Amino acid sequence: MTHRVRRWRKMAALVALCCAVFVVNVSTTIVDIALPTLVEDLGASTRDLLWVVDSFNLAFAALVLAGGSLSDRFGRRPFLVGGLGVFAVASVSKAWSGEPAQLIARRALAGVAAAGCTR
Repeated sequence: MTHRVRRWRKMAALVALCCAVFVVNVSTTIVDIALPTLVEDLGASTRDLLWVVDSFNLAFAALVLAGGSLSDRFGRRPFLVGGLGVFAVASVSKAWSGEPAQLIARRALAGVAAAGCTR
């Protein structure tokens, strides 16, 4: 493998990881912006809004070290691809949440998936 090909592969991996982290951070930002709309559309209370915001962060923070360790053991690429896949499904399913409890559960699932893909 030539030096140019190796460099290109490293840059491609860096871009893929940056995109994964960007998607996770944008998801958190979007929810913060949408809080007033959640009150109107879902009838969420202040406590519900707190859990909507914190369920993702709690699941992510609790599992990010374990996700990194497992990805080191079983391979980083499968964890990145699998985590992004589950994160995408959880993120799309959040749009069809009919009540705050569903949104909280789906945000927590997205946090678990994000912990697997951001290592």
